[in-house]
This record gives sequence, C-alpha cells and structure tokens, in this order.
Amino acid sequence: MAIPANPTSTIVDTDIAPQEAVTMTSRVDEDGARRIMGMLVDMYADPVTAVVREYVANAVDATIAAGSMLPVEVTTPDALTPNLVVVDRGTGMTSAEVEAVFLAFAASTKRGTNEQVGGLGVGAKSAWTVADSFLIDTVKAGRRTVVRAARDLAHHVLVADAATDRPPGTSITIPVDEQSAPKWRDVVRSVTAAHKPGAVIVDGEPVISIQGGPRWVGPIRCGHLDSKEARGKAKVTVLSGGTLFSVPRDIEATVTRRVDMGCVVELPVGTFDHTPSRESLIATPRTQESIAQALREFDQQWTALGERIAALVETDVMAAQTLRAATLDSHGNQSHLPIDATMTLTSDILTFGPSHSWRMAWTPGTPADTVPMSAFGQWCERLLIITGWPNRRSLRGVAKYARIFAPHVTSILALRGEAKSVALPVKNSVQAIQITVDTPGVTIVSYTEMQRQLEERRSADRPARRDPAYRVVRRKDGKTRTVEMTLSQISALSVPVVYAARVEWCEFPCGLEDGALVYLGRKSPNTFTAAVTHAVEYTQWANQRVHDLIAAGSELDLDAVALDSVVDHRWLFELAYSVADYVPEAHPAAETLRRMKAIHAHALSSRGAAQWPLARAMEQCSRAEFFAPASIRVADLAKTLKEMYPLFNFIQPSRLGRGSNVAHIGEYLANVAPKTTATVARAAE
Repeated sequence: MAIPANPTSTIVDTDIAPQEAVTMTSRVDEDGARRIMGMLVDMYADPVTAVVREYVANAVDATIAAGSMLPVEVTTPDALTPNLVVVDRGTGMTSAEVEAVFLAFAASTKRGTNEQVGGLGVGAKSAWTVADSFLIDTVKAGRRTVVRAARDLAHHVLVADAATDRPPGTSITIPVDEQSAPKWRDVVRSVTAAHKPGAVIVDGEPVISIQGGPRWVGPIRCGHLDSKEARGKAKVTVLSGGTLFSVPRDIEATVTRRVDMGCVVELPVGTFDHTPSRESLIATPRTQESIAQALREFDQQWTALGERIAALVETDVMAAQTLRAATLDSHGNQSHLPIDATMTLTSDILTFGPSHSWRMAWTPGTPADTVPMSAFGQWCERLLIITGWPNRRSLRGVAKYARIFAPHVTSILALRGEAKSVALPVKNSVQAIQITVDTPGVTIVSYTEMQRQLEERRSADRPARRDPAYRVVRRKDGKTRTVEMTLSQISALSVPVVYAARVEWCEFPCGLEDGALVYLGRKSPNTFTAAVTHAVEYTQWANQRVHDLIAAGSELDLDAVALDSVVDHRWLFELAYSVADYVPEAHPAAETLRRMKAIHAHALSSRGAAQWPLARAMEQCSRAEFFAPASIRVADLAKTLKEMYPLFNFIQPSRLGRGSNVAHIGEYLANVAPKTTATVARAAE
C-alpha cells in the first residue's frame, strides 16, 4: 500500500499525559466514498421494490413526525412522464440538512428510535440502484432547496435556501425506464398497501390497506398476500412500521405449523432484527422471541373467535358463516373455524354429481344433498341462479348453458316466476338459509338472457354443420398429428393434399411428409374434390410416386427392391452373397453369383438409401406391374443358379445354417462344374 506524501495527522490532542490514550479519526477519500456508496446501493435483491419501499416509508415517517394528517402523494411513471414522484408533508430540510443527513454516508434521523424502521442511512440513496441521479426538492420554513443527487457523488445544487411561499415538505423525483412503467405501478400498489389506511394516495386515488379489517386475528392476518398486495409468493410475510419483510425458512415453518395457512405477522418496530436492505428478517433469538409472542397472542384470539362462532351457530348460523368468511376470506379450509351445521339442498336445485352428470339434488325416496356451512362460501361461488324460469317448464337446457357459459358451476337454482329467493333448511335445526340474487358470490342470469345466449350459440354452430369436419393427418418434426379441419380450411392449405376413403387402406404415406392426408370415411369424394381442387386420390398419388421413383432409380435399385418383395428367392441370394468369393473369376457360375451378391448387398443397405423410399412406395402402390421386369430378372438369376447346380432344388433354407456349411457349399461350387455348358452359356448371356 502506497503511503501519501506529507500525510495530515488526525490526532485529537497532542498535549496529553503519557498514560492517556491517543485517538485518531477514520477518513474516506473521494474514490473510496464512491466505492462504499456503490456497495451500499447495490445490496438490494429487488431494486424496484426497494426504491418504492424506502422513499414511501421515509415520506410517511416524515409526515407523521411533523404531525400532519395529509397523505403522502405518489405519482407512478408512464410513457409520457417516466418518473416516480413521492411527495410528503413533513417539515422539509434546509440545504445543510440535505447535505448532512440525506446525502451523508450512513447518516439517519431514525437511529436510536423504535418508532421507525431504518437507521442505517442507506434508504435515502436507494434511487441510485435504478438511476444515475435523482431530484430532491424540499421546503422548510419558507426556504426552498433543490439538489440533483448524483451516484458519482458530484451533486448539483440548483436552488439553495431560496425564499418561497410553497408549503413545507419534500418531493423526490426518480427517472425510470419507460418500458418498466407497468411494473413500477404494480410495485407501488403492493408496497403502499402495507401502510395505514389513508396514509398514502397513488395517482390521486386512495390505496386499499392491508392493515385493519376482519382478517386480523390479534397480530396475524389470515391468508398470504395476493399479487396485488405483496412481493413474491411467500406463505408468511412480516409487517412492521408499514414495511413488508420476507422471513427465513425456519421462521416460516414455525408460523405455518401454528397457523396452518399463509399469513401476515405484524411485529412492533424494534423488536426484531433485519438485513441492512430491510428486505428480510434475520433469525436471531430476539426475532424468534418476537415471533413467538405474536403466535401466543394469536392463539388466544383464535380460540376466542372459534368459541364466538360456535355460540352463533346455535342462534344464527348465517351470522356465524359470515363472520368465518370475513375472517378467512378465500383462505384456509373447513378445519379452520369449523361450523357444526349443514345446509340441505331441495328439489329446486340441480347438482353436478360424481358421475359427471346433472341430477336433482333431492328426489322422493333418496337422501338429499347437503353442503357444510364451513364450505358455504365456496358453494355460492359455484352456484348459478336463473331468475324468471316459467312455472310449468322443465329444467331442460340448463345443463347445456352451464357447460358452455358457466363451466365453473356445480349447482343450479331455478327461481320460478317472480320468486327472488329460496329457503334451504339447516339440518337438525329450525333455521333456514335464504339464497337470493344478492347472495355474495353467486352467478345470476335471467331465463330470457339464457335463451338468447343459447340461440346465438346454435346460430353460430349451424354454418359449421354445413361445412363438415374431416380427419386430417400431418407429419411434422417426425411426429404424426391428427386434427379436424373443415373443407375451407383444407382448401386453404398450401401443401399437397392426398385423400383416402378408408383409414385401413394405408398408414401415413412415405413421401408426403410436407403434405396432408385426409380420410373421407363415408363422405362424398365428389364434394371433397369440388372444394379442394388440388387434392389427389391416394392410389393415384401412390402410383405416380412409384413411377417417378422408378424413372429416377437404377436397375440395381429396382432389382434390390424386387428381391426384398420376393420371399421364395431371398435365401438363395443370401447364400450367393456368402459363397461368391469362393468361386474364381474364370468359373462358369462366377458372373451369376457376383450379380446375385451385388443385388443382395444392395438390398441390405437399402434401409435409409435411395431405393428405400421406392420399397415403401411399392408397398403403397396398387400396380405391381411397375416391378415386373425387375422381378423377372431376379427370378431368372435364381432359376439359372438352380439349373447349374440342381442340388439347390433340394436344400432346405431353414437347415442351411452358417459357418462350416456355407464354406462347404462354397468349396462345392468352386470344385464342381455346372451341370451343362448350355446352361453356362445362357448364364453368360
């Protein structure tokens, strides 16, 4: 480390007694300050959430400290003005206070207090995580100061303690990327919901706060925060001083074991430890004791609430259900705050049963369906009420309507005539539950509207019936896919189209990889070809493909394909393939054997070679005469070899074997002359 020349001493007092300690002061040069600030502002895992949280929290704290009842105003960025603006109604700051506290390293007005979360002096600089600079516009005691605070610490003072008639307070303006404006708006709504009701307004509108309300049981709010209220998808979140904290896994496990659902735990400021970024709790003994105290308070309140609901069931089961629903909202299950009562469904209701069909909830001689009151809210969310149903008309059509327009529905109540409600009895009680069109959660439709929607659907379906669907098979990326398409859709295809009357006639044709195969079934080919003019009948297409492949193939290709289809001679060509090398060039049968060997070798390599598509095409072709010349040549070669050596007429292919038998046959051919020279002459030709 280099030592600067003539360093300045920071010894506080040089005139001291030897036994007294000498003190020095730590200093940071400008370059070091920039590096330290860079580390501080880059410590946030989620910079957008951190910026919103820090400046909104600072603004709320400043407003409360000033004794003001006015809300903090937040303006979210948009495409025209991509700035986040936070305005408080605190006492404001002088230029000296801006420099000494707002811009100083680790300086904070919150240190040493349990009334506010913070104290590290980092949050006021968090804007540098998303921007190179931000604007501070503050008024105190009729004096205005405007500073552009830069990340490189070269701050520009635009106005310093100038007289103004503006009210006291501070405005922070942070430029953001206009492409991320929607994310900023969502985060602002989530973060500001953690503050008390009325503490913050966003874009001129009040924010729905999570603080207060029936979902709080002591210091715990039932149900985890949804996407509109919080960051992430944590099951447990801690709320303290208007700030949301994530929790370590061990603390989350402790809370969920006791509460048995996601929740928000409110802890007093200063009773727990958190990371410097104020994003997460630290599982210290102090934090764990604070959590344990919150759980003890929750247990007491939860037990008392359960007893209150149980007492209400005896006199007003609907009031008990309403209190339970308000506490749990859509969270929890039937084991949470259970209600020992069930509602009996009557014949006015259709239910979707276990057999996946609609039936009456009750018919004479059968037990009626029931709904536990603990699940009443969920049942209402899946209930369809149809008003104005004619008195003597059957319930025909309701199942179809529910399947098409309300697939979430599992129960249907038809209110006949002018009826607006129905009373459903509570089992083993004189009480009854009134189900009305105003019951929360139910889906409402009138009989007239239902008929209109069904008729529109039928009208929309009629053209589809006049344009029948066809099974179309296409191959893409080596996979065969079957879809249904109408004539107009098939006609619009820009690929070759082949049609077949019956499915069993063929598999997907080799050579049609880029096309479509249409199965007509019993549909008229004339109707199909009139609409799809470029379609070709399958047999015609297959014959033409074989013709084209034969024209492009060699004689050896055709002979190999013919051999592959002639089972009777295949063993003889296989034998010739094995013994041809035993016979010398001058041998009378050498030419025949080598020709047979070449054809067999070509047939063996045909899988994946040029003639393999020809072999597949021959299987799909209905005209075997295309291969007649090649088949004749293959048969003539086998006949010639048998005439030369009649012994082959008596060999059983299954007993031919391998190894020594083949060698013996090779030696036999090499040492035994053919039967007649006439045959040899014919073979030479």
